[in-house]
Amino acid sequence: MDGIHISTISLTLLVSLSVFIYTKIVHRWHVSSEVELQSSPRLFSDHRICKRILACQGIDENGIEYGISPLESRAIPNQRLVQAFQIDNAFTTTSQMYLKEFKNSATLKFSKLGPQQWKRSGEVANMLVRRAIEKATWTDSSETDTRVIDLTSFVQALTFKMSLYFLYGSRPLDLEDRPIQKITSTINHIWIRSKRVHDSNALQSDRQSLMAYLQDVLPHVRETSKDNPLNFILPAYETLWRVVFLCLLEVLFRNGDDTAAASWREVLVRFLNDPTDYQFKQMIEDPSENSLPVSASFLVNEALRLYPPTKRIYRYLHLKGREKPELLAADIEKCQRNKIVWGQDSLAFNPSRWKDLCGEGHRSFMPFGDQPFTCPARQNFGPWMIGLLVAALATNFDRGVWKYAIHDKDARFEPNEPLRSERDAYAGLTISRRCN
Repeated sequence: MDGIHISTISLTLLVSLSVFIYTKIVHRWHVSSEVELQSSPRLFSDHRICKRILACQGIDENGIEYGISPLESRAIPNQRLVQAFQIDNAFTTTSQMYLKEFKNSATLKFSKLGPQQWKRSGEVANMLVRRAIEKATWTDSSETDTRVIDLTSFVQALTFKMSLYFLYGSRPLDLEDRPIQKITSTINHIWIRSKRVHDSNALQSDRQSLMAYLQDVLPHVRETSKDNPLNFILPAYETLWRVVFLCLLEVLFRNGDDTAAASWREVLVRFLNDPTDYQFKQMIEDPSENSLPVSASFLVNEALRLYPPTKRIYRYLHLKGREKPELLAADIEKCQRNKIVWGQDSLAFNPSRWKDLCGEGHRSFMPFGDQPFTCPARQNFGPWMIGLLVAALATNFDRGVWKYAIHDKDARFEPNEPLRSERDAYAGLTISRRCN
């Protein structure tokens, strides 16, 4: 009887302790949601402060109050994505063990890419673009036939197919465009809606539609958080597509110097045909008197500088001397456009700046975050994928043949200004070519 009594007491204490811990965790997440919804984050763009925020060390030498772990500090601002997509990945977890497991899995996927795999990837991307152009909409007129392409959805579909190819071994050439376009448009819709609407029923309905579309291309899809394919797909796809899209616009349509534009296209074509580290970094100079060196790596880095995948990175920190924790943001976009560091032309797309970039510029360059949560795609996968996809697109969209049309007057290209970087800024942009 004594043994049973002791066991009962122990079980009661264990249950009580579990309830207490669970209550604390739920309370913490609840408070964090209120902070995110009810207050605007303080923004910082000095690269030294940005690095401190990303490292969860505060904004100055005073540091932070302890009580919120670095993982919690990063996960709390990302709970919107958990609610919207039911994901559980490196950006949302508070478990050190799961973080290590996730990063190892991601690193393993990227480390398997040898020279032959990269060569094949370039060939596949090129074929995908060619096939998609062949299927593009025809518009008949009295004078000529015109092939018209919605460039945003085109780039999204290409990026998503290639993401599946790298992450899950899918055969992108066998994937139909319609289900892919449903997936990408639904992801975009949910992402935007999660920022504006806090209706869990509406988000659940959207998410169910998204998972149904995913099952058409990934039959093994499961909606449980740790098996959710979006755990890997979202970081890869969202990191890539907008940078690819905006870099393509700069390469094809924004450069008024035809000679320089030809050099840009040339280095991309060389990298597409020979995706190696040597070719990625190999510089060529245009034959004009004011020769400016350029390489595929310069083009990609400049796109990542001017249009970072994540414009602002948030941390939930309790600074010393402050009454309570608060949401702080490292404004990566503003940091990477700082005229003091990047020069008076900091708002211009100028790939040649990377030839003699100073140490301050390198320290201010954080498109993939910074320690201790640096993205595993930072080294090769992310930049090379951007380079390959832009190259495949630029190779097939000849600058002198394809013309762009922007139907929203608020989205027109402004001289001496960066392109707009909102995810729906150029939703109506089309490109077209005459076919006879």
